[in-house]
Amino acid sequence: MGGAEKSFLNRVRWAPEKIQTLILNTRPELNMWDSPPGIPSVDCKRNGITFPLRLRNEIKQFSPHVVTLRSPIDFIFVALIKWVSRAKWHLIYEAHSTRLSQNPFIGSLLAPLMRLSFSQTSLSIAVSKSVARGSQCRGARDLTVHYFGADVDSSISEPRKLNFIFVGRLIPLKQPLLLLSVVSSLSALFRRTGASLQIVGVGPLESQVKEFIEKHELGSFVEFGGYSDNLDSIYSKSEYLISTSKFEGLPITFFEAKLHGLRILTFPSSGDFDILGPEDTVLKNFTEQELKTALKVALLDGVLSESIRGEIQVRNQWMLAKRCAISYYGLIENKLDLSKVN
Repeated sequence: MGGAEKSFLNRVRWAPEKIQTLILNTRPELNMWDSPPGIPSVDCKRNGITFPLRLRNEIKQFSPHVVTLRSPIDFIFVALIKWVSRAKWHLIYEAHSTRLSQNPFIGSLLAPLMRLSFSQTSLSIAVSKSVARGSQCRGARDLTVHYFGADVDSSISEPRKLNFIFVGRLIPLKQPLLLLSVVSSLSALFRRTGASLQIVGVGPLESQVKEFIEKHELGSFVEFGGYSDNLDSIYSKSEYLISTSKFEGLPITFFEAKLHGLRILTFPSSGDFDILGPEDTVLKNFTEQELKTALKVALLDGVLSESIRGEIQVRNQWMLAKRCAISYYGLIENKLDLSKVN
């Protein structure tokens, strides 16, 4: 389950009572999440030539006022359905990444279809300013930026040490092996300062990550934690969240980390990171040397005082999913003039 899915589930959980939601799950094979209690979910797998017809029938049967999409592929299909059927419901596209695809060729194929699809939208929502400027939003109509925030339990109290955490899918885009290479080069400093690194996630690079840790004898201060659907206890005992992605929108882990009072150290994987504070570090480039220098500074800086960590948490309370959901539904109601809809 990625950040876009967690953001979606959070805002559904905090929806006003008058909102009724149906989830049409076009990727049921990704089954690491459950629908919130009382929210119906229908599997409508994105395969075969009957997919558009099945999708249309499910939408028609529910008779919605608003249909929201978070995937470029699904957006293109639903925009076509709306155009062909001349449907009256509002179409909203939510962009969660600066790019249409990790593959530039596929992105170039999708671009003209996206621009045509935007002609059917009533509103487009980007999760950050940099996403709003990216290829996923090129040609978008009535584009606005909205932050989805995160649900956390920051009351958990754990003994803190200089722990760095990496959270994300173990795929080439996230570059976990590059991070381990830099950490390995600083192994003596990690041991001397008593610092540690915790890797949370699963993916195709998992076996290589484990092999690297074993081969370079990093097990005394690098822990591979696998998948976890609740990171609150990990955040509570950590100091830094590290992101080594090649590109991002605005990861939900950033919201989670700030609500727990952590500092963030990240590659410049987005045009800007709207929510970061003076305590955070955005590297100048994507080189291992730049990351090594920043990590060395972080290791020598040590652990934040409880008072400063508390100040960071208080400053970022606006990021709570409940607050962001209220503003999300208010935005839609006002933009689409749905105030009188029962």
